[in-house]
Amino acid sequence: DRCVDLLLSVPAAPIPDHGAVLLPNGEYLDLSLKEHQQGLWLFHMAASPWQLQEKIALFWHDHFTTGINKVIVAERMARQINLFRRHGLGRFRDLLVGISRDPAMVFWLDNWLNTRAVPQENYGREILELFSMGVDAGYTENDVRAMARCFTGWTTTTSQGNQFWYDDSVHDYSAKTVLGRVINNPSPNGERDAYDATDVILAQPQTARYVVRKLVEWFCQQGPDSGLVQELADHWVRSGYSTRAVLDVLLRSRWFYSSYARRTLVKSPIEHIVGAMRQLGM
Repeated sequence: DRCVDLLLSVPAAPIPDHGAVLLPNGEYLDLSLKEHQQGLWLFHMAASPWQLQEKIALFWHDHFTTGINKVIVAERMARQINLFRRHGLGRFRDLLVGISRDPAMVFWLDNWLNTRAVPQENYGREILELFSMGVDAGYTENDVRAMARCFTGWTTTTSQGNQFWYDDSVHDYSAKTVLGRVINNPSPNGERDAYDATDVILAQPQTARYVVRKLVEWFCQQGPDSGLVQELADHWVRSGYSTRAVLDVLLRSRWFYSSYARRTLVKSPIEHIVGAMRQLGM
């Protein structure tokens, strides 16, 4: 129990995401370069005393799929990883709102192009299909279109995407029906539409089961028991969608230490690399 207490006692602290860093071994990192950003994260994966912070950041980076090939700017990607460090163990609503406002995500799924005149559905689709409810979870194409319209105007301040900006002039103020709920905030409160749509997503039972199943598969075993997933999903909802609360139960459970879970996870390439770094003192 004390071990789990210590593991979960993670400060919601970021690491440098711009400028320059000097590592303890004297290596200099220029954080405007992709390879140097990757090097800094690898260093923290191997050396940080807050291991769960890096593990959960990698989990959310896998969940909220984004890549440098389209985002282009390395610091933009690093700021997104810091979002996962700050909110990765907190409430899923804060994380979902944060990623919707994140400049890297705004560029990755083209929401900076999403306007009343020309709706862009990429983010509206993926927030349902990949980020919250999962594939074939009961939503329709009409829900996708309505979700996209809720996020019109969620963009960035400049072409470089320095920070989030809500542009009310391109927001769609018509009524939208998302998963059976009508969303229609009057001017000038259009930004509220996206927050309401996020709450509609969280209210769906499929969301809890989908996200919790992925957490169990990341930390415990592939193809977990549906009863375990439902029990943890119920706990997640009761806790206010707290990821830390779910892991607190999972890491103390008999299931986590059972023969069903033991030796069932296959290490990812990055886990092999970090293991080699530690073993060889790299």
